[in-house]
Amino acid sequence: MSAEEQAWLDQQMANAEAQKATQVAPDVSAGGGHDDDDEPEPPTPTNASSGGAASGGAAAEEAGDGDYSDVMKMIEENRKKNEAKRAAQSARNAEIIAAFEQRTQAGGGAPR
Repeated sequence: MSAEEQAWLDQQMANAEAQKATQVAPDVSAGGGHDDDDEPEPPTPTNASSGGAASGGAAAEEAGDGDYSDVMKMIEENRKKNEAKRAAQSARNAEIIAAFEQRTQAGGGAPR
């Protein structure tokens, strides 16, 4: 890959990151600012008592000792959110690769 092609690819990736940052900006405060990382693990009775969210521990105590359905529901919702984020990132990556391959096959080379 030539230096021009690499520069063009870097530019495309930077543009995609900037676009992603503007789309995810309201969600960043809820996610802790790490868009590419998985969501933090929801509090369970074991990690809530060891420095996790106090409200999560209180909710688990209210539900009873053997009822973890609320925790399992939170974990499942978190998993679905993470899968959606990964799918969106994969789609953006595919668009960038397709655009790059189209430019290189057309013989135009990387833009200056």
